Amino acid sequence: MGWRYRKSINVGLGFRINISKSGIGYSWGGPGYRKTWKADGGTRTTYSIPGTGISYVEETRSQRTQNVKLPRANSMERYNLENSQTYSVVNGKIDALSTPENKLFIEKIKSIKLKNFFTWLVGLTVIFIWSCFHEIIPENIWTPILLALSCLVVGFAIFINSRRFLLVEYSIDNDIAPIIDRRNNALSLLCSCSKVWNIEQYEQVAYSRVNAGAGTNVKRGRVYFSFAKAPGYLKIVNDIKVYQLSIGGTRYIFLPDKILVVGFFQVGALRYHDISVSLEYTQFVETEIAPSDATFLYNTWQYVNNNGTPDRRFNNNKQIPVYAYEKIFLRSATGLNLHLMVSSTYKAERFKENWDNIKDIL
Repeated sequence: MGWRYRKSINVGLGFRINISKSGIGYSWGGPGYRKTWKADGGTRTTYSIPGTGISYVEETRSQRTQNVKLPRANSMERYNLENSQTYSVVNGKIDALSTPENKLFIEKIKSIKLKNFFTWLVGLTVIFIWSCFHEIIPENIWTPILLALSCLVVGFAIFINSRRFLLVEYSIDNDIAPIIDRRNNALSLLCSCSKVWNIEQYEQVAYSRVNAGAGTNVKRGRVYFSFAKAPGYLKIVNDIKVYQLSIGGTRYIFLPDKILVVGFFQVGALRYHDISVSLEYTQFVETEIAPSDATFLYNTWQYVNNNGTPDRRFNNNKQIPVYAYEKIFLRSATGLNLHLMVSSTYKAERFKENWDNIKDIL
């Protein structure tokens, strides 16, 4: 699974990315103009007359913001359930999850996704217009032409979109390669969990005795981890695989230098050292099929007394298992606010330990 690295990165469409011990630097441009975002956070803009040796350089100092260490709060402080019945987990807008050095990279991906969308839109419009002639064209002529036209349009759209992508070639200093491998090993722990959920909402329960003793309900959706090639709009040389996390219509792509966040038309990017990870152990009343790697704790009752015995006033009072899960909070000062819940507490703890050991290095 290991990456192979050299001293620089050449990226299509005029991009260069340099990754070394001093940090990550980006530049974009061509003959006569190049803008560079340096590893220390400063920028350099170079104007030149090709072939003359005449150039003019503008430099700005670093305006990089300091890492914000988010304090760990207890359950009531984090969810603020004392004054409200529900708390919805609000994640920042994807477009706001960005840094200046990634601005041009993000714009290129947005442009590609938009062009791909309009390719499909035009193709489907052509098919729709032809289908409107159904009433005036004999069916024995209209049907085969519609089928042929549909195949032609779909094939053309797939071909055009497959040729439209941002090319990225990753080559990194050899002493940085083990760090990226360790990060991938940390992500593989989450990927190997039987189940990972995204918590969308918390709801305070006024009377926990009729809720299997649980004081808080959660609305959760499945999270899908994968280790696969990047999406079609982002082509990595040698088809190197990367970890990806899909939550609803949002995809988080863990590249060597950044986390790319992609929605339908929105694109953002996060630096690894801007993300804080915190854990919270939870005993969860599981009403669905239990994950294979979860730790069973005990059985409770749907209607339960304060001392754990079943409430005899209710008929059909069934037992419900309680499992040990771990909540993982991924947050950043730019608005990232993911509340994940994983089925393996051991893998979650290992993930945080490994992540904290390397997140500030790169």
